[in-house]
Amino acid sequence: MDADSPSWRPIGDPATPNEAAALEAFRKLLPDTGAIAWTNLYFTDLQGNASEVDAIVLSTEGLFIIELKGWHGTFTGNQYYWTIDRNGRREEKKSPLELTDLKGKRLKSL
Repeated sequence: MDADSPSWRPIGDPATPNEAAALEAFRKLLPDTGAIAWTNLYFTDLQGNASEVDAIVLSTEGLFIIELKGWHGTFTGNQYYWTIDRNGRREEKKSPLELTDLKGKRLKSL
């Protein structure tokens, strides 16, 4: 998908150079099959909860929320907690799946 394509629709600017690089890498991975991608957007549900989303992709297969993380290493864990091993240094993080699911439900409510 070309950066100037009408199918690639940045809503806001990336917060950091790393986020800009990640979104550019993601853009290059999207096939040019008619999908539409909106990036760097916020929405507020009917209860007033604000959500930030890295990308939303609409394709013939469905609507997808994409969350980008700058985490590197070997991942183990489950749907709730991930352990990231970076050359012997281990770090536990809460899985982003639960929050992404919540954002999807908020978006669906609109």
